[in-house]
Parts: sequence; structure tokens; C-alpha cells
Amino acid sequence: MKTIYISVVLLFLSACATVKNDDDEFAFLNRAHKLVFSEKVDDKTIFESNLRVTYEQLDKKIALNQFADEPIRIWSHFLRASLGERLLGFDYENARPIDSRLAIQTVKDFDVTASADEQIKKRIGTSVRDLMYLSARISSNFLKDDIQANKNFELCADLGHAGCANVVASGARYGKYGQKIDIEKSVRYHKKVAATGVDFRCAGSFSSASIAQLVYFEGVNTPEGDELFWIQQSIRLANKVRTTINAGTSCYINALENEQYLFQLARGVPANQPSDTHQRPEKQTELADSWAFGKLIIGAMNQSEFDMIVEEEVKAIRRCSNWFNATWLYSLRGDEVSRNKYRSRLLLEDEKECVTYRRYLKKIESQPTKST
Repeated sequence: MKTIYISVVLLFLSACATVKNDDDEFAFLNRAHKLVFSEKVDDKTIFESNLRVTYEQLDKKIALNQFADEPIRIWSHFLRASLGERLLGFDYENARPIDSRLAIQTVKDFDVTASADEQIKKRIGTSVRDLMYLSARISSNFLKDDIQANKNFELCADLGHAGCANVVASGARYGKYGQKIDIEKSVRYHKKVAATGVDFRCAGSFSSASIAQLVYFEGVNTPEGDELFWIQQSIRLANKVRTTINAGTSCYINALENEQYLFQLARGVPANQPSDTHQRPEKQTELADSWAFGKLIIGAMNQSEFDMIVEEEVKAIRRCSNWFNATWLYSLRGDEVSRNKYRSRLLLEDEKECVTYRRYLKKIESQPTKST
């Protein structure tokens, strides 16, 4: 699909190169385009070096106004932004200081592309909503400008971008990205994403799970159903992604099955234990801590082993989530000693990171215990 996209873009833009000098510039942009959108990268070090050299060359050409035709000029800014985004990603992955000048220029280039004629954007293969999303991500992740980031996230969310709607919903739930806590707004935006099903891969599943949490812990009423309806929809969508789109994408199915078990146990209905067939994730992004919690639930892992895995998690919000879930689990099972142990672990974490889970403690502490 990406190969077809690149071919269509290059076919359109080649029509803009009408003289020898334009042909030379088009050939350069052609090479830059193929580089930045490469699907296969054999050596990351060489690839990053090529990106940096190409960025510097393109930066000089834009400064010298070497792209006269408007479609080519817009394309050059889009490519510089795309190169900048990938370079910022490499800096982040390698724990290097963020180049704020590069981040600022990348946002400006995405904005220049977004303000271009709609036909040019369409032929380049992008849209306002996608460009606003990319710009907002840079503003939030690298410039820490939450106000500008949220402005763009809301713009692209209202234009139908599921990723943007998910971010806005999360911001409204937790009071992040320059937003105040607004649970109704969070549910409204999460529903927009959930309605997309698997069109945006795991996004629909994630938002369905978030609605389940909001229904249960925040007391939100939804006409579609209770938290069990939403968590089961989340699992169904995750499985659909895995079976029909990409078998290698888990959509964090471990965490979803864990939540379903806890919701069912809390409701006093027959609880489906998490699957025992999941293997420990090799990728950090697959949340080994959620896999471990599932093993804890079914008795295939003891508390010491679980604690060790959670303690290795570098993000405080992830540790908070697991200490909270363990507190909830043992509260429902009537194991007061284990409940108090994990409650204490939760309260020892950074209060700012764990504020939501601390609030949710009141909910689970008011519940009667259930038998397993």
C-alpha cells in the first residue's frame, strides 16, 4: 500500500517539474521521499545518518528558495517535517537531548503543509487532520507545549482522527494536555473512537476499555450498557485486529482480559480467568507487567515474582496501575493482608502520577468481598 502511495505522489509531482533545474530538485525530493518513508531499515545507525544528511541538504535548499512551483514547495516542507519527526524519534529512543530548534521547525513545516491548497495536500497523500495530529504530537512530546498541542488534538479529533480523539478523551479524563478533568467530555470523545471499530487498529478497543473504566469508577451511565458491555466490546475488537488485520498486534489483550476478570468478580457474576496461553511479551511495548498480573490472577506466578516485574517498569503510571489492580484483586478475594500490602505500595508511588488510582481506592474499599 505504501509503495502505491509513494508512486501516486511521485507521478503527480513529476508533472510539476518542467525545466532542467526543476528536474534536478524533483529527483532530490524523490530520493528524500523514498528514504523517509522506507518500510525496511536494515541498519538503524546508517539509516539515521542518511536522514540527517538529507535533512541538512533539504534545509539549505528551502532556505535558498530552490523550489519555485507551489506543489513542489509544499512537498519540500512536508518532507522536511517528516524527516524531522523521524530524527526526533531517534533522539528520544537513544535518550539524547531533544533538539528544540528541530522540533519547532518540524511543527512549522507541518503547519505550512496544513495551510496549503486541499488538492495539493490530497495529491501529496496527507490531510489537515493527519497533519494536525503530527504537529500536536511534536508540540506535546518534544516541546511540552500542552496548550498548543491540545488545540490541534481537538481540531483533528473533530475532523474524525481517532488518535486525536483518544488523546483528547484521555486528557479530559486525567486533566492532562492543558485540560481540566471533564468526565463527560472524556466519554464523548472515547465513544467517537469506539465507533470506528478496527478502522484505526487498536484505537477502538482502547477507547472501549476506557469507557468501561469510566462507567465503573466514575459512575457514568451509558445507554449501550455497563462496564461489562464495554470491556467485552474492547476484547472483541482487539481479537478482530489480531485475526483480520495484523496477527502481531496484541492490542494489550492481556490487560483487557485482566480487567474483564476484575469487573466480573466485582459484579458477582461468573468470572472468566485470563488466558493461560499468552507468552511473556518480548517487546517492552507489550506490557510484561500486565502479562504478569494475569499470571498472578490464575495462580501461575507468586507475589514476589509479580512484584519484581512491576518494579522493573520505569513508568510510575504503570506501577500505579498494577499496584492498584493487585489491591483490587485481593480486596475482592477477601485477602486483607495482600490487599493492604499492595495498597501501601500504591501510596508510596508519586502522588501526581497515581492521583486517579488513589481516588479509585475509595470505590474498591467500599465493595463487599467476593469469593473466587
